[in-house]
Amino acid sequence: GGGKESSGALNDIPSAYLSMEDLERYIGGPIRMEHRGEIRNGWIVPEAVGFRGNGGLNGLMAKMFGHQLGLPVLSNLKDGLPALGGWSLMDVGDMNASAALAVQDSTGAAQGDSSLVVGFVPCHPMAWSKVTLGWIEPLVVRRDTTVRIAAAHITSELPKVVKVPLNAREYFLVENREAHYSGAGLPDGVTFSNPEDSSGVWMSVANYDAFIPGSGIFIYHIDEQVIEQGRAANRINADPMHRGIDLEEADGGEDIGNPHRVYADWGEPDWEGIDGEPGDAFFLGGKAVFGPDTTPRSVPYGGADSGVRIEVLSPPGDTMAVRITFERNVRGWPRKVAGTFGDHAPLWADLDGDGAGELVAVTDSGEVFVWHGDGTPFFAGNSDGGFASAGSPVCSGVASADLDGDGLQEVIVACADSSIICWRSMDEDADGAADLFRRSEIGFLITGGPAVADFDQEREGLEVAVGGHETEIALIEPWIFQSTSRGAIIGLAAGDADGDGQAEVMGVLKEGSVFSFADRRRRFLWYGAERMDFGPAVGDIDLDGAVEIVAATSKGTVVALDAHTGKLKEGFPVSLMDGLSTGPVLGDVNGDGYLEIVIGGTAQVHALAFNGVSLAGFPARLPLKDNVGAITSTPILADADGDGMSDILFGTATGLVYGLNGRGELLPEFPLTALGPVSSSLFAADVDDDGEMDLGALTADGEVYVWKLNVPFRPECVPWPMAGANPARTFALAPSDSTSMGSDDLMPSEKVYCYPNPVTGDRAVLRFYLGKEADVEVHVFNGVGELVNRMEAHKTGARADNEIVWDTSELESGLYLCRVLAKAGGERQVVFVKAAVSK
Repeated sequence: GGGKESSGALNDIPSAYLSMEDLERYIGGPIRMEHRGEIRNGWIVPEAVGFRGNGGLNGLMAKMFGHQLGLPVLSNLKDGLPALGGWSLMDVGDMNASAALAVQDSTGAAQGDSSLVVGFVPCHPMAWSKVTLGWIEPLVVRRDTTVRIAAAHITSELPKVVKVPLNAREYFLVENREAHYSGAGLPDGVTFSNPEDSSGVWMSVANYDAFIPGSGIFIYHIDEQVIEQGRAANRINADPMHRGIDLEEADGGEDIGNPHRVYADWGEPDWEGIDGEPGDAFFLGGKAVFGPDTTPRSVPYGGADSGVRIEVLSPPGDTMAVRITFERNVRGWPRKVAGTFGDHAPLWADLDGDGAGELVAVTDSGEVFVWHGDGTPFFAGNSDGGFASAGSPVCSGVASADLDGDGLQEVIVACADSSIICWRSMDEDADGAADLFRRSEIGFLITGGPAVADFDQEREGLEVAVGGHETEIALIEPWIFQSTSRGAIIGLAAGDADGDGQAEVMGVLKEGSVFSFADRRRRFLWYGAERMDFGPAVGDIDLDGAVEIVAATSKGTVVALDAHTGKLKEGFPVSLMDGLSTGPVLGDVNGDGYLEIVIGGTAQVHALAFNGVSLAGFPARLPLKDNVGAITSTPILADADGDGMSDILFGTATGLVYGLNGRGELLPEFPLTALGPVSSSLFAADVDDDGEMDLGALTADGEVYVWKLNVPFRPECVPWPMAGANPARTFALAPSDSTSMGSDDLMPSEKVYCYPNPVTGDRAVLRFYLGKEADVEVHVFNGVGELVNRMEAHKTGARADNEIVWDTSELESGLYLCRVLAKAGGERQVVFVKAAVSK
């Protein structure tokens, strides 16, 4: 009989591949043979595809053999529709049809020219299938490249499949498919079973792609996560809106597997392109460009701008030239090293004093790499960018500073073998590695630093500070301080706490204390009840001329205290009710002149004003669809959109790189995408010296990225451009002459409001801007004018937002009127705010 897939007859059996899993599911296991052996898989195929002589079993058997090799169904079985069209053997390419041929039916009667020959010449497996079977190794392209791609059916040394990565799970596969069929008569190179008179069964053809629906370059969007989730159930392409393998149809029609398109003129269903058509291919003379601004677009499923542009430079042929560009990448990047960066952050510094910076990165194993801004290696003979080897894993980040005053920067790392290594930025002995400047054995496990500053004014030059697992402090050189207390130093900073021109070592202990260290004496400034997991940040957050130390716990507590006296600043400590996953950084992100405190949390970012109040729009929560989790990439602050204000930039474990403005809004050109987890801080600089801002990142598994942001580079808008704020890794901002940019109006009415509103829980917050320090009273009245709540706030922040928490746990649902009164000297301002409580 015939197969139901071609006959449509009720009692015909559909063709199927029976796997071992199918046999176990339906009959309990393999079929035992009478004498020996067992059948573990098999095919169900019909006697004939059709009975008029125009249907062959070759394609169906080729597809079954593909299943036997391990290939899944690539059709949309859920809806019984194609998904990739006639270019995929495992979709409908097994039944590709030729144009009319002179054929005879089983009685010998000639059929008319209207007959189509189907199923005799199955097409080649598409690119993903061949790569999955290990038949082809794709050429992976990560930087701007022009490549010639050979057609699937020819023998060639040229690549046949090109892979263009998008992110950790998505990529494009690009291949060349050529039909080489005139549209009438036999395909090229048919071998017959009776070669003497060219009769009998077709044994083979020269090009199995003879009957594919179109020729040219084909681009497939692959999502490995969807493939992994749907492969076992043959549901890789069950969702037409998010297929595991999606053919990017050049004409933008999305016709393949789509029965819902209609002709505009008479409203009949359009089935013509459901298996694919010539316009789905990219080629010179037709649709030749695929990019971020075309239809279809070269974007990941999350919608981020990949910057990938693929331009086909040739008409259909056995070889076709394709130009692949990455418009978001700075030329010369990305790079890949043989090692892992883990959470070690990159550094941008001018090592050789030529006025242009270099990118420095260190792997977990202690290999140091350095590149110029164009991606070329610092030492020309080291193609991979190799600079030096510590010979031991590093336990903290890399720093640089001019330690000997010769105008060149030394590169500094702290190692797990309790040593500090400093290299010169030169290779005078021509051994291909940086010359050693100093190696110091300090005798304790290093857990904080290095931080570089002038800690000892009695000695000329700079010192390197590191901290140990039992509160040791070492200044390299000349001495080591051993504490009698216990507790690992988690992070160090360097700043001038008392204004004497000499930097002090400041740090936090894992057990929760904040300390400073100067003149070989340590002072504990604050004792906390929660464990510290991150280093501090230092700066004058309130513009009072004195620097503060800011620290945070993983449980969500943030403290800010005077670096000299240890006194807590007004409004601190603050509990953010979130598990924090990065240390704090400082910078003005909302243009008010003050330094805000920015910290990464669980799928959200926090920004606090100098008085502990969250900025409007924060915490900024990232899209749920991105599955970000804990943000371990400590943010940097730089103007990424050209508006003159610093933005918040950070990476994630999913490889997405985000930018947020000072209102907590996602920047338009973000997220960017990397191929692996971005666990460390980014860096912002003018990498290629073109006057525009660039953004760099390391992935945990060894990739180095530098992206163009296409906005002017203004150093004054980049307060915290890298981990540690600067190459010396001081984690500190020097006091500036900045003043507050806020209004002097006592309490502008448009800046007084309640959130959330309506109030659905047991608390709400009344927020109000004050132009002066003031005493604030809030009276809350119910719908009949009864006073139900009274609150006060003293020692408020001037030229800043302030808040009062409103306890609504005892209130009934209804409308309430809040009278907010601010008093400063003889000046008074009253604002009324309506709030609804709904329980």
